Amino acid sequence: MACCPIFHRIFGDGNKIKPYLAFFAGRNKSQHKQYVDAIPTVSEQVSNNGIEEKIHNLHMINAELDSPQIVYWTPTKYEKDLLNQTWSNELDFLYILGLKIYVHIFEYCPSTKKLFPTIHAMGPTYAESEAFKGQALKFVQVVCHCIESLNEPHTMAEYLRYIGEKHVQYSYRGFKPLFWNIYLDALDMSLSEHIASFENFDEEKKKDATEAWRKLAKFTITHMKKGYVRGLVKEFNEQSDTFSIWAGQHPGFRPIEDDD
Repeated sequence: MACCPIFHRIFGDGNKIKPYLAFFAGRNKSQHKQYVDAIPTVSEQVSNNGIEEKIHNLHMINAELDSPQIVYWTPTKYEKDLLNQTWSNELDFLYILGLKIYVHIFEYCPSTKKLFPTIHAMGPTYAESEAFKGQALKFVQVVCHCIESLNEPHTMAEYLRYIGEKHVQYSYRGFKPLFWNIYLDALDMSLSEHIASFENFDEEKKKDATEAWRKLAKFTITHMKKGYVRGLVKEFNEQSDTFSIWAGQHPGFRPIEDDD
């Protein structure tokens, strides 16, 4: 499989690029979840293959994210050790992780590309754009900040809520609360693959490391969601329109349309 020029510019022709290419070539959309952000009518439930289960699973995910174990999570010393051992601030690692996360997001929910007009305009070649490369780094910078703040979970939570609140500006482009679940899925999948590559970890340690990352990922998305909702409430309270008029100005309140 030939790789696009941007990967050569970042990583050269060596082995650094291979993990990403293997991931990119091995994707199988049918194995990944579909995302639902509205509960259909009874007739729609009958006609939509298994959609009730997907909705149930989505509610279960949201309930778990709101649990005290996630909202007030404080990593143990062992969890912090595992997280630090499996993290790297090297640029090639950050790029590959960011690229994996956003390829997953854009491939399995194409409407998210509309949040980034420059990337969306690139069409199928979006992964070659400098805009995509920059966006890929933005999210891993958030994860990087979390790793540096493991000893201060309250500070970390407030930082994440601040980042989530800033995403209210994207609600006018169609950002939906559901997208946080897609970020969670992408982060979980990418880091699970990363941990599986640690040959010096036995299976038990890999399992523990994967679980530690899942907790951090859930903590991250939970508090970003809370910040996003806080921002929406603040914006609504600072204006004078009715809820219907205000909500109509936010495409994010409409159903997903994956028409790419």
